[in-house]
Amino acid sequence: MGLAIAHGDRVRSLVLADTLGGIPVDGWWNAAQYDTACRTVQSPRAVERFLHSQSERAHLYLEIGSIRRDPGADPTALIRTLGDVTFDDTELATLAMPVLFVVGTEDELFPPDWIFAAASRIPNSRVETVNSAGHSPYFEQPDRWNSLVTDFWRRS
Repeated sequence: MGLAIAHGDRVRSLVLADTLGGIPVDGWWNAAQYDTACRTVQSPRAVERFLHSQSERAHLYLEIGSIRRDPGADPTALIRTLGDVTFDDTELATLAMPVLFVVGTEDELFPPDWIFAAASRIPNSRVETVNSAGHSPYFEQPDRWNSLVTDFWRRS
């Protein structure tokens, strides 16, 4: 997002996956302080579906996630850092390229209503949802993800 704002001439299009991209929305900071980004926050329904329908992929996802976690790390450090990187409406208005937000319908870390609120502040943006996916639809439903992003790039 920072590159797109600072050097819009270098960015043809932008895809943001299950993130606000530095766009503050009502309630985010309070929720971020309560639910740290270092632990996986998912709907139990989505996790259960993912574990049963794609057990090998779910196992791989959990293994990858465990590799990057530092057990001694402050779990709120990432959230504090993300809270320091925000963009205001003046900066967002400079984005001339098409912007696609993709969000899993079961994402509890960045719920769809927050993603829709963030997208509404950017001209030429749209939101696509991935049904029954949590915070990582690109991993949970890669075919749907690839289709959405490829279609967006073609139209962009």
